[in-house]
Amino acid sequence: MKTLCLYASYLNGIGLPYYSNVYLKELKKHFTDIIYLHSNNLDTDSISFFETNSIETKLLSNDGFDFGQWQKVIVNINLNEYNQLCLVNDSCVLFAPLDKLMNWFVNSKFDFCGLSESIFNKKHLQSYFLIFNKSTFKDLACFFESTKATNNIYQVINDFEIGLSQYLISKNYSCGAFLSNDGYAGEFAPYYKCLESHIKQGSPVIKKKVLFSSYRKVEQFTLARMNFNINADHYINIIKEFTKELLIDFDKAKLDHSIGMSTFDKFVYNIKRLTIINYKKMKGNRYE
Repeated sequence: MKTLCLYASYLNGIGLPYYSNVYLKELKKHFTDIIYLHSNNLDTDSISFFETNSIETKLLSNDGFDFGQWQKVIVNINLNEYNQLCLVNDSCVLFAPLDKLMNWFVNSKFDFCGLSESIFNKKHLQSYFLIFNKSTFKDLACFFESTKATNNIYQVINDFEIGLSQYLISKNYSCGAFLSNDGYAGEFAPYYKCLESHIKQGSPVIKKKVLFSSYRKVEQFTLARMNFNINADHYINIIKEFTKELLIDFDKAKLDHSIGMSTFDKFVYNIKRLTIINYKKMKGNRYE
């Protein structure tokens, strides 16, 4: 059975980060073909890694974000050669084996699935890890052929991340998420709101933003309202407690990425977070 994984990436330099090496090697255990999509030239060590692990690479223009990269490949290949398609990106660091997730997907009998889902706005699977069975391929190809990618992140989320799930659901394909949000249906992104629970449930990945504190300025106020803990070690400790087989050295992973928020930025963030908490308590309100 042939299976395909498209790995969308955005590199600041030309070297493949250590955490991407770990992720790609694990994906290779589960997918016969992997195409690494990138917008920068690769150095000789990276090229050697791909050759050694029989991973194809494809240099693409950096537009339309992950969905733009995936789209350029999907509209130009014959999906019928494969029985399964996986879409992933390098927004996450893989820290545990994918066996449990992949076994769940096979046994679930869903037409397509993801690691996590959101029902905010409309029900959709979150796009950092998606798997599609062959049953969806005809309509999946139609969707990518008819939907235009843009460089507006909010439009891409609406048209592609939400739009893809909604389109396939409208075609009566079954879908599900590996991780439960424990009934949470509030305004906040379930990935962050339910992160501790997701790790304990067996999520094998964690977003780089959490490890490297690389949150956008516009995100930080929402995270503060959520009472989100931005201390990376807090989540690393939970991972180490609940993960039987750890695939990655977090200290080594951090060497490949600059830390986003300074000590002062983190101090200011926590002041905002505590101020909001106290304000809510004073008003007798609770967080979603």
